[in-house]
Amino acid sequence: MPPDISGYVHKFIPNNADLSRVVIKVLRNVYQTPTLPMPLVKQVVERAFEQIRMEIRSDSSVFEEKLSMYANQLRPRYMAQINEIRKRGKKW
Repeated sequence: MPPDISGYVHKFIPNNADLSRVVIKVLRNVYQTPTLPMPLVKQVVERAFEQIRMEIRSDSSVFEEKLSMYANQLRPRYMAQINEIRKRGKKW
């Protein structure tokens, strides 16, 4: 069984609990699945770091909204992998 979303997020953001909490919340709300491909999670985490560098606070609703929009833009690119993970998950 592949690691869940929070495992991947904590792998890429080990020392920032506030940021990781927001990223996990966004990914769970957008994709509504317990597991996601690691490259997708990595891209969303990198985007979150870019937004922090642009002086957007991680506890603001603007940060969460922009990250959600970006995650929705990535959906078509990773939909085949997400469906494959869902199918594999049912066989366990």
